[in-house]
Amino acid sequence: MTPVFVEASLSSSGTLSQLFKAGGGFVPCPRARTETSRHVTEVIEEEEGLARLEPFWDKLLEKSATRSPFLRWDWIWTWWRHFGEGRKLAVIVVRGHRGEVEAIAPFMLSKGDHGLRRHLRLLTWISGQGPVLGERMDALVPLGREAELGPLLSDALTHLPGHACHGVWLPMIPAESPNLDWLMKAVKSVCAGAGVAEKLESRWLKLPNNWEEIEPGSQGRWRRRMRRKNIIFLQKHEGRRCEEGGGGAMDELARLHAFHWPKGRSHFVTDGAWGFHRELGARWLKSGRALMPSLATPERGMVAALYGFAEGDEFSFYQHGWDPALARLSPGNLVLNWSMELCSRRQMRIFDMLPGDQPYKAEWCRESRPLVSLEGFHPWNPKALLARWARKMS
Repeated sequence: MTPVFVEASLSSSGTLSQLFKAGGGFVPCPRARTETSRHVTEVIEEEEGLARLEPFWDKLLEKSATRSPFLRWDWIWTWWRHFGEGRKLAVIVVRGHRGEVEAIAPFMLSKGDHGLRRHLRLLTWISGQGPVLGERMDALVPLGREAELGPLLSDALTHLPGHACHGVWLPMIPAESPNLDWLMKAVKSVCAGAGVAEKLESRWLKLPNNWEEIEPGSQGRWRRRMRRKNIIFLQKHEGRRCEEGGGGAMDELARLHAFHWPKGRSHFVTDGAWGFHRELGARWLKSGRALMPSLATPERGMVAALYGFAEGDEFSFYQHGWDPALARLSPGNLVLNWSMELCSRRQMRIFDMLPGDQPYKAEWCRESRPLVSLEGFHPWNPKALLARWARKMS
């Protein structure tokens, strides 16, 4: 690891064990800042400091291996404004000697949401915990420079400022990410019981240049049924396939979604989460960063809608909803079929279902790519020890 010099009360000879001796968690120097001959690494704790990263954020993301809508500046900043209360920023930034931002690890300190994590204060991604979760997360490091900049971000983990922390929880990292190796080493360097705690499959479909090419062999019968239902929808019900949801699209999506996942069962339509999605969706639908293909009939108006995010040549299917009055026609599958066709027409090449084991995802997509979640615990803190023991017993 690149040697560093800490400009604070902790000398560069301070060991990791010394950082933990307070017993409460990561308790380092009051203001962490490290330097090498070529780089300066700092940890941003205040909202004003995060705001100053806006001009650099998306440019850096577009150079990174993981181009995810959940790492866009607008997602991160909107999420923090809605859900940052009670949490603390711990964003690690590597700058070049001229001050240019070269890498970002978008971390925060947050109480866990579920199970054992509810009792722990964790280092996690911004949107790694909370009412709305990012579903494809990573550090922002230019492709090809991970071996150079990753160790600088990793080293800063041992000097994180702020309050005590009981462990690390870094969910939804693409298994193919070139950052995964140094992230794993970093978690193991500061935690006990560190490793991959969870592995989820994210099904995806490679979109063809011509939508008719999608017809597969083994699933031909199922797809033929979908075509027949589509013809019935278009002809008998005078259905329309719309490229955009139109005015009030987000509210219509919430209405259709709530038929199947009422409040309390789906985070998407709970009050706190819905405020975030309604604000972000209005901007992203207008800019084209989000799409909402929909189906409508003269009698019932919008009867199905699908909401997702466009990032480069990939589309991430995020949520959908449909009118149960047309259940015999499988409107959920019809709008999914229309969305894939529309993305293919727009020259997108990957339709990502995002993680989840719902049967319809397997029916549409044969391939999957894994997302891994890294976890580790403070070696001596009583809460962390209890959580680690319970994890082993489960």
